[in-house]
Amino acid sequence: MSRAVIVTGLTPDDPALWAVAEGEALQHAGTATSLAAVSAKLPAGVPITVILPGSSAASRHLPLPVKGDKALAAAAALAFEDVLAEAVDQFHFAFSALDEAGTRLVSAVPLGWFETWMASLGEAGLDPECITVDHLALYAEGYDSVILLDGDHGAAHLPAGGISGDAQMVSTLVAQMDVGDKMLAVTVGPKGPPPGDGGLVLNDDRTVGAFYLAALASHPAPSFRRGAFAKKRDWIGMVRPWRVAAGLMAACFTLWLVGVGADGWRHDQAAKTLNANASTRFSQAFPNVVIRDLPRQAAQRAGAVNGGGAFLSLSVDLTEAIEESVAIQLMGLAYTDEDLLVADLRFPDAASLERLKSLLSERGIPTREGGNLRREDNGDYSGRLFLGGDL
Repeated sequence: MSRAVIVTGLTPDDPALWAVAEGEALQHAGTATSLAAVSAKLPAGVPITVILPGSSAASRHLPLPVKGDKALAAAAALAFEDVLAEAVDQFHFAFSALDEAGTRLVSAVPLGWFETWMASLGEAGLDPECITVDHLALYAEGYDSVILLDGDHGAAHLPAGGISGDAQMVSTLVAQMDVGDKMLAVTVGPKGPPPGDGGLVLNDDRTVGAFYLAALASHPAPSFRRGAFAKKRDWIGMVRPWRVAAGLMAACFTLWLVGVGADGWRHDQAAKTLNANASTRFSQAFPNVVIRDLPRQAAQRAGAVNGGGAFLSLSVDLTEAIEESVAIQLMGLAYTDEDLLVADLRFPDAASLERLKSLLSERGIPTREGGNLRREDNGDYSGRLFLGGDL
């Protein structure tokens, strides 16, 4: 399968490097004067990864065991709250998959900066599958760290995260940081052996493109094409080949509806009558209960009459999940008429709460946050969690 990479300059107006591979073999590579010029050189339909300069990005490895894009964004925003120079809602995030150590590589870039790049890519006729930054795309099998020096610009991927910027500054910072047991130093251009445990010289733009393509093939980089910037799918184009078949199916379906419509209407009326009678009898038996899901509520009341009820099972599952999550404290517990278990909790960060919700979800228990999240004087958070019932 063909795939392409574009390595931009420091601004959208700078020359850009591009490369195309078929499987593991490099097919074409070069430098173009602009992003628009790159677009004309790439094969149609090839998946593209765009690598932006990472000087504006803040990247860290964080323990974020939560699931779902919105939950990850909320947890990352909380984790970066004290790191970023501006309000966290002015940044856009990217996440890697969860690694063996239970951490993710998380990166934040200024929202306005990223919007400018998205606009420039659109004007150049480029719609990449993945957009990342240089230090997130650096990887070499067998190395804990990779540093790449290209003229005045440098980028490094380290166990703690990643940095990009002036080459001298990046080199100085890397020399003072934990780089693991083995670091690969990559230099672009014939400038002599680079510093570090290992050294690699990339003589020209073709080898730079090949290096990034190999890194991305074995170690996908976190992509900023998520949330409001997710790649739009061409649903019309995907559906177009099926229009004739869909038309025939629609015609057959219409004939079927005509044949069974009368019977369906009679059954629907009978079902409505039975449901109305059942609702009336339920209200007579339980006058103070609001009907939301009649079959479920009736089954729960039947269980309660036989000595059951949801409180005990919910509280046991909650206790087990809290013990497993370790970091969360139970401050209070209540049970409502709607069969909801209400837990007042204290926890150190959003990731801990998301972990608890995930553990409860694995037990088949729906949850909903109470919306009263607040931060205590000691830095912990407290809030309310609803469990069970009709959530």
